[in-house]
Amino acid sequence: MTRPRIVQHSFGSPGSGGPIGALNRILNSDLTNTFEFRHVAQPRPAGGINLGLVREMSRQMREFRPDLAHVRGLGNEGFHGVLAARMAGVPRILVSVHGSVGDLVYGAGGLRQQIVFRGLEPLTLRMASHVSTVCEDALRKPILRPVAQKIIGVVPNGVDPVTASASDRAASRRSLAIGDDDIVLIIVARLVRDKGHLDLLQALMTIESGPLDADAKVHLVVVGDGPDSAEISRQARLLTRFHVHLLGRRHDVAALLAAADIAVMPSWHENMSNALLEAMAAGLPVVVTSVGGNTEVLAQGGGLLVPPSDERALAEAIRRLLVDVALREALGVEARTVFESRYTTGHMTTRLSEIYNLILES
Repeated sequence: MTRPRIVQHSFGSPGSGGPIGALNRILNSDLTNTFEFRHVAQPRPAGGINLGLVREMSRQMREFRPDLAHVRGLGNEGFHGVLAARMAGVPRILVSVHGSVGDLVYGAGGLRQQIVFRGLEPLTLRMASHVSTVCEDALRKPILRPVAQKIIGVVPNGVDPVTASASDRAASRRSLAIGDDDIVLIIVARLVRDKGHLDLLQALMTIESGPLDADAKVHLVVVGDGPDSAEISRQARLLTRFHVHLLGRRHDVAALLAAADIAVMPSWHENMSNALLEAMAAGLPVVVTSVGGNTEVLAQGGGLLVPPSDERALAEAIRRLLVDVALREALGVEARTVFESRYTTGHMTTRLSEIYNLILES
């Protein structure tokens, strides 16, 4: 029996973000027994509207003769992927909404962002035949109202289990010169203002200025790179009692999560954060902001929610987990349970298969 052919378009390289990570899990899943996939990658920013890039991606799609193209994301990259699919004559085009330029807080008013948000993103949605989102909250985005009839459902992100033995944890800590009894906070995110790194550093300064167990040695592990790395590094050097490890982009995130005790994600906006799910899969209690899909995930347990850009609330939540070992352990168990019940790769691929079949039957 001939398997339906589906082009998978994505932007980015391994380790550069959630959508490419989700795609890699799909390409290595049992879905390949049901569907034939071809990955058409866009590894670099287009730099404006790049018709040469569109033609090349369209050529790759045309050679494959797909029944469906799945384009991940909006923005400039999503526009290029959908335009390439239209030029290739792909009969069905699914755009999954992982975020929008309109979500941005810092720098949102720039001319480039406005062109993408008010021009290219609506055009991308109009050119698509179907639209999905990664969380229920995203369904309420104003940009989706004109294409409400195209929305076919929600496909929450899913990640693989993160398992580590005591020896794995010890080895990861040794590689960072972290003691067995030290407490480790970890943040895995692109180094941009909207991810809240500066809020986190300010919250840690607040904690330093108050009472803290004098014997507690606390580390902050920062994983990721980005345009605001220099400013974040400068602020990190102002901390005196927290030991900060700025690791840049890493491909051993699972090992680093195994070394941690608490995950912190103070983003100003989110849809469905893969970094959050990976931390919960590792059994870490999480402190996250009450934005987007975060609230849907944490409503089931596993961590503490704080308002975005509220450094005092963030400091208090982190302080609670630093001093209350029992709470830390209980929330970590909850986090793993929530992950296993709803957010595994298997849950994601099962739902995605349902969506693909609905589209292919239309």
